[in-house]
Amino acid sequence: MQRERCYRDADRCRNLRHCCGPEVINFTSAPPSPAVVGASYVVSASGGGSGNSVLFSSLTPSVCFVLGNTVSLVARGTCQVAADQAGNSQYLVADQKTQAFDVYDVQAITFTSAPPDPGVVGNTYSVSAAGGLSGNPLTFSSLSTSVCTLSGSSVALNDAGTCIIAADQAAGGGYLAAPRNTQSFTVIRPIPQTINFTSAPPDPAVVGASYSVSASGGASGNPVLFSSLTPSVCFVLGNTVSLNARGTCRVAADQTGNTFYLPAAEATQAFDIYDVQAITFTSAAPAPAVVGATYAVSATGGLSGNPVTFTSLSISVCTLSGSTAAFNSAGTCIIAADQAGGSGYLAAPRKMQSFTVINPIPQAITFTSAPPNPPVVGGAYTVTATGGASGNPVIFSSLTPGTCGISGAMVSFTAAGGCTIAANQAGNGTYLPANQVTQGLVIDTRPVANAGSAQTGYEGSAVTFNAAGSSDADGDALISYNWNFGDGTSQSVSTATVQHVYNDNSSTPYVVTLTVTDARGATSSPVTTSAAIANVAPTATFAPASPINEGTMILSLTSVSDALGDLPTLQYAFDCGDGSGYQPFGSSASFACSPVDNGVRTVRAKVRDKDGGMSEYTGSVTVLNVAPTITLVSAPTNGNVGVDYTIQFRFSDPGTTDSPWTYQTTWGDGTKTALTATTTQGALITQTHRYSIGSTYTITVRVTDKDGGTSTATVRVTIARPLPLPGG
Repeated sequence: MQRERCYRDADRCRNLRHCCGPEVINFTSAPPSPAVVGASYVVSASGGGSGNSVLFSSLTPSVCFVLGNTVSLVARGTCQVAADQAGNSQYLVADQKTQAFDVYDVQAITFTSAPPDPGVVGNTYSVSAAGGLSGNPLTFSSLSTSVCTLSGSSVALNDAGTCIIAADQAAGGGYLAAPRNTQSFTVIRPIPQTINFTSAPPDPAVVGASYSVSASGGASGNPVLFSSLTPSVCFVLGNTVSLNARGTCRVAADQTGNTFYLPAAEATQAFDIYDVQAITFTSAAPAPAVVGATYAVSATGGLSGNPVTFTSLSISVCTLSGSTAAFNSAGTCIIAADQAGGSGYLAAPRKMQSFTVINPIPQAITFTSAPPNPPVVGGAYTVTATGGASGNPVIFSSLTPGTCGISGAMVSFTAAGGCTIAANQAGNGTYLPANQVTQGLVIDTRPVANAGSAQTGYEGSAVTFNAAGSSDADGDALISYNWNFGDGTSQSVSTATVQHVYNDNSSTPYVVTLTVTDARGATSSPVTTSAAIANVAPTATFAPASPINEGTMILSLTSVSDALGDLPTLQYAFDCGDGSGYQPFGSSASFACSPVDNGVRTVRAKVRDKDGGMSEYTGSVTVLNVAPTITLVSAPTNGNVGVDYTIQFRFSDPGTTDSPWTYQTTWGDGTKTALTATTTQGALITQTHRYSIGSTYTITVRVTDKDGGTSTATVRVTIARPLPLPGG
C-alpha cells in the first residue's frame, strides 16, 4: 500500500524525501593541473539510480565552455563545471554538483638577437629575447661560465669553446612560468696572419721598367696592399711597381685584420735598380766598301762614363785599329761596339754594324740610241748610252769634228762624210773607269723635191702630178716620191708622176705636199703645189613604169652617180604630173604619187648634190582606169514570199575623180531597180525587194564609173513559199 501511494503521489513526494528515493552526483574525473588556455578536458561523473544521464554545463562560459562531456579552456580565470541529473517517478532530481579549477595561460621565450658566428674571445654580445605576458622580466644566465659570462644582457666572451645562454621568465598574472630557452654559439680566439711575397723582382731591374708584385696573405680575405718605402726610387700603384731611378727599391706588403684575424706583420722586398746604356753608331758605313779603303767608325754610349770600344767580328774581311776599319778582302765586314757597366748602369748591349766589302767593279758602256738612217747635213741626233753603276754620267765627244759636232748629247751633222761619236764614263772608289766605245755613221746630203705646177680638174676624175724636177746633189737615185694630196689621202710611188682622183670639190684649191727619198734613205724637205677641183653634177636614170592603174604610181631615180664625197649628201625631188609641181627635195630616190584619174601624165625628177650641181629628167606615164570595187555588207541567202528582202553594199574606187558613179540591182525575177547616180563612194547603200513566187534567185549588183569601168557582185537567195494553213 505504501508503495502504491508513492507512485500515485509522485508529484507530491518530490518535496518529501521520506516518500521517494533521492539521487546523488559524484565527479569521477579530476581537472588538469595545471589547466592551460587552449587545452580541453573530458569531464565525467556518476549519478543516482534513475538511469538518467548526468549533464554538464559551464557556470563560467567566458573562461570555459562545455559541449557534451568536453570542457574547452578558453581564457584565464576559474572554470566552474556544473553536473545535473533529472529524476523520474521513483527518484528525485539530483542536487547540482560543481567542480571548480583555475585556468592558466602559457608564456614562451624567443631570442630576438642573433649570436656572433663565431664569437671571438675579447668581444661582447648584447643578447635580447621576447617573453610572455605575465609582466615578469626575462633573466639571462650563462650555462658555460668558463667560456662566457653575463652582466645583465651583455655577454662577455672570455675563452674559446661553446657559449650557452639561458633565458627564463617567472609565472604571474595568470601565466605559468615560461619554459627555459637556450642559445648556444662557438667562441674562438683571433687568428694571426702572415704575408709571403710570391713574385720575384726583375733581375736586373732597370729604370723605366715596371714589375707586377704579388704576395699571399692570411685567411681574413682582406687584400694584401703594396706601398713603396723608397718613393724616389720606385713608385707603387696597385700591384704595379714603377722603377723610376737608380738605387735600392723597398716594397712593403700589409694586410689588415678583422673580427677573426689579426693584422699581418708588414713584409718587405728590396732589390737594386740599374739604369741602362745603349750604343748608337754615329758613322754611316760605306755602301759598299771597297777593298783597300778605310772607314772611321764612331758611336755614342750610355752615362756610365766608360768608353765605347770597337772590334772586328770578321777579321778576314776587315780589321780595327782603334776606331779605324781597314778593308782587306771582299765579303761582309761586321764591327762590334761595346761599353762596360758602372756607376749604377748596366753594361750596354753589344751593337753591331755590318756592310759589304767588294773588289772594284768594272763598267761597260752600251749605246742605246740608233742614229738616223741616213743622217743628213743640217740634221741633228740625240745620242744616249747606258754605263756602269758608278752613277757617273756617260760623256760624249766627236772624233770627227769636221763632219759632226757634239754639245752634251746633241750631235749636229755639219758636212757630208764619216762621223765618229765616242762615249766615256769615269770611275770612283767602287767602280773602275769604263772602256771607251764609239758609234760611226756616214752623213748624206738631202735631196730636193719639186712638186711641179698647180693643177685643175673635176671631182671624180683623175688629176696628174709631175715631180720630174726633183734632184739629189750627191747624184743618188730618187727611189720614193711621197705625195699628200690634201684631202686626207697620201700615196708613195717610185716614179715621178702620179694620178689622183678627188672625191669632192673644194671651195679653195687642195694643198698637195711632196717629199722625195734617195737611195741612201735621205728624205727631202717637203714642198707644195695645188689642185683646184670643180664640182660635177650628179647623174641618174629616170624610167617610170607605164602603163599603170589609177591609184598608186611610184617614181624612182636609179643608177645614181656622183663623186664619192657627194653621194651621201644627194637630195631628190619629183613632179607627179598632177599640176601641183615638184615636191620638196628629200633624201629618198623614190616617191609615191596618187593618180586619181586615168589619162597620160608628164612626170619629172631632179637630183641635186650639196654643192648645187643638179640634173633633171622627164618621162610620160599612161594611167589606166580601174573599175570600182563592190563590198556586200548584208546579203542574206534566204527569204520569204511576200516579205521584204533587203541587201546592203558599198563601193570604192581608186579613181577618186571618177564621179559620178551609177549603180543598179537586178533581183533575178525579171525586175531591177532604177539606175541611180551618186558622187560619193564608200557610203552604205540599202535596197529592198518583195518576191511573189518562192524559188532560188541570183541577185546582181552593178556599179559603173564615169569612164565606163564596171564591177558586179552576186548572191544567190532562196525565197520560201508560205506554209499552208491548218485544215486548208
